[in-house]
Amino acid sequence: MALRSISWVLVAACAGSIACTGGDRAELVESIDPSRPIRSAPLPDPPAERTSSYTASLVLDINRRLAPGVGAAASWRGWVYFAGDDGLHGEELMRTDGRRVELVRDVRPGAEGSRITQIFAGPERLYFLADDGARGREIWSSDGTAAGTSLLVETRPGAEGIELTELPFAAHGADVYFAAPTRGYWPDRVFKTSGSGAAEIYALAEDRQVTALAATTRGVLAVVDSDARELIAIERGGDAVHLARHAREWFGAASLRDNLARLDVVGDRVVYTAGDDVHGAELYASDGTVEGTGPLELGKGPLSGLTGASRATVGARHFFFGPGSGLLGVALFSTDGTAEGTTRLDEVDRGGELVAAGGALYALTSKGGVRGLYKSEGGALTLVVRVDGEASAPVAAGDRVLFRVARAPHVETWISDGSAAGTAPLRALGDDADARPLGAIGHAVLLAADDDVGDAQLWSTDGTAAGTAPLARLSNATASARPEGVTAGAGGKAFFRADDGAGPQIWASDGTHRGTARLTSGASDDAAPFELATMGAYTYFTHAGDVWESDGSTRGTRRVTTSAARVPSVAASRGAVYYTSPHGVVRTDGVSVREVAVARDPYAPIVPSARGVLVKTEAGVASIDDARVTSILEAPGSGRVLGGVLAGGRTVFGLSTYSQASGVYATDGTKAGTVRLVATAAPYTEAPRAFAELGDRALFVAGDALYVTDGTKDGTARLLDDVARVARPLATLRGSVYALVRGVDGGAIWVSDGTTRGTRWLADHAGDEGSGVIAYADRAFFARRSASGEAQIVSVDGSGAPARVEVPSLPGARGSMPSEWTVLGPRLLFAADDPSRGRELFSLVPSAP
Repeated sequence: MALRSISWVLVAACAGSIACTGGDRAELVESIDPSRPIRSAPLPDPPAERTSSYTASLVLDINRRLAPGVGAAASWRGWVYFAGDDGLHGEELMRTDGRRVELVRDVRPGAEGSRITQIFAGPERLYFLADDGARGREIWSSDGTAAGTSLLVETRPGAEGIELTELPFAAHGADVYFAAPTRGYWPDRVFKTSGSGAAEIYALAEDRQVTALAATTRGVLAVVDSDARELIAIERGGDAVHLARHAREWFGAASLRDNLARLDVVGDRVVYTAGDDVHGAELYASDGTVEGTGPLELGKGPLSGLTGASRATVGARHFFFGPGSGLLGVALFSTDGTAEGTTRLDEVDRGGELVAAGGALYALTSKGGVRGLYKSEGGALTLVVRVDGEASAPVAAGDRVLFRVARAPHVETWISDGSAAGTAPLRALGDDADARPLGAIGHAVLLAADDDVGDAQLWSTDGTAAGTAPLARLSNATASARPEGVTAGAGGKAFFRADDGAGPQIWASDGTHRGTARLTSGASDDAAPFELATMGAYTYFTHAGDVWESDGSTRGTRRVTTSAARVPSVAASRGAVYYTSPHGVVRTDGVSVREVAVARDPYAPIVPSARGVLVKTEAGVASIDDARVTSILEAPGSGRVLGGVLAGGRTVFGLSTYSQASGVYATDGTKAGTVRLVATAAPYTEAPRAFAELGDRALFVAGDALYVTDGTKDGTARLLDDVARVARPLATLRGSVYALVRGVDGGAIWVSDGTTRGTRWLADHAGDEGSGVIAYADRAFFARRSASGEAQIVSVDGSGAPARVEVPSLPGARGSMPSEWTVLGPRLLFAADDPSRGRELFSLVPSAP
């Protein structure tokens, strides 16, 4: 694959989200004079606009979940308490018994609401975080009545309050423990309460924070995070006993990067996961003493190689997935927190999500080649129902479980009581309803679900169609899928990250409703289509710490690696795909696979070049061509390579590092043939920000100027000064590059043919500058905001006559600016906010004549 044909796809992956486009060849029409930069002139009045012949429409409402119509929730004393908005009081504490819905207290009078973000059900009272409008978000408690709802403690005096949306809570007997911030952002004090006021029992040193709590008969155990993560036991007198110390972060498994982030109480012990890059993940247990804290052992050695972070507690037993009897097998284990009480229960094909409900354990996993919902009552897993299609993790709903199954073209919400007869989709909710269990009252399960028009509703169900009915409609601010990294790939599809309510995952779309589907299962915050490369019929991307390949369909998507690298990166060049591994870089041409050992910077991406790829190493920058590694530049320390466009047969790239080597370079793949074109200052301030190919030349932005280069030092010159920001991407169209530039005199669309004389202003751009410009059909498109605040899409063709695209669905509110421009065949895809659906994926096509 030629580098020129993939530059748009790959450079968008360049860790700072740099993007560039390929372009037509153009001859040099004016010799480059480095002493003749063009300084941006005051902007003239914009020319008259006309109406464009393009129309835009929603591709698919990917995320229909509720937010914040029904927020945090907890079951307590025969009622379900939740954060809800009745349309009059804003989001406040409400409750329902399955027959009626009541407002508990209007904490912040008026329609703005108190921003409730967490509800914890204690033994005697409810605890929640709320903002009364005067003290910021603080901790409140309630007995379920308006008179019995009041501020518990003001840990951050003043109007700022607590910025965190959730705090660590734990309860044992009549005592409730919680950690809260008193000085800065993170929890630095541990408090104890029985419901009437709170007393501080432990104070942390500066720059330390409490991230998790668990309470037993011995007292409270806490995870303290600093340079490492420590498990401590806080005694009644306020003294702390340090029980164990673990690495703050480790990367033995992508799903277990939050080391020691959760404590589970099992009987009178606490179990947690910790590990390192040598031993992998292990399950630890603690009885609150130093001698009683350590890894659980099975047979002759520690139990290592946990297959996932999912764990669940049923009664006095804790369940988890660990190594099976075979080389690649997976087994279900249970433990009471002791080595002798840890046993293997069953063998499965792979791990899965575990959840406890009604005294039983449920798992969405595969066993004997059959994927489905399985149940265990302390022994082997038995199949409840076979699941065909992509399914979400099961969620406890009283003595039942809920899970979602994607079956094109709809997503169904299923409920199960643990029997085959009692497992079925809740069709009364409608197709694609995003149902979330709030709690259970008797045999009824209360759900928050949207209806066919996207409004939030409370539902009650007993698991049958006849017993499923809405209770009340609430106001709802629709959630957003937030499409990111939309990039054209294999199979005529655009790949992107989006959240349909189950967390960030990778999707693909051909620009139509039916042609849009989720490719991965299992949400991951590091899902990154920004790291994307296409070779032949497959596109490679990173998700959940691994490299994947896909032909654009769900069935044609598979994981290529397992925990490949700390931060995986992929790039395609010269008919091969390169991706990072723990030991270096792997090259594959689709037939053979070859690993190239190189001491790379684990956080730096790899970038395509004319001869292969470039990678930041511990010593500098290296060029990798097939199996050969050539050091082309010395620049010790961390940093990243940006760019990867062609000019004069050389690769032009940026280097952002804390050393004096930062700047823009051109290389022919050798050390002697590598030259710095422009020097820049410290990274992330004047680092190279945008690149575009223009025939045998390249345009790039570095420092505060726009440059053109033919790949040589003498052939590099400034075209435009006083460039404060240049939005990505840059668009190449008919031998010119279009850029959205914000300088000292304001924002504008500029066009350049690579000469000083051909660099000129085209159109005003007053508003957000972050959406960049995209070449589509015979015009360049960009987004701007009108004087009245309306989000607009505008196109230019170089004549200076802008044409505005009519997009009736775009609201005028701030934050609704279109972005994520991607050309996909006859369509132009972009992300934008719709008044009733949130931020989703849109498609723009020429209007019919």
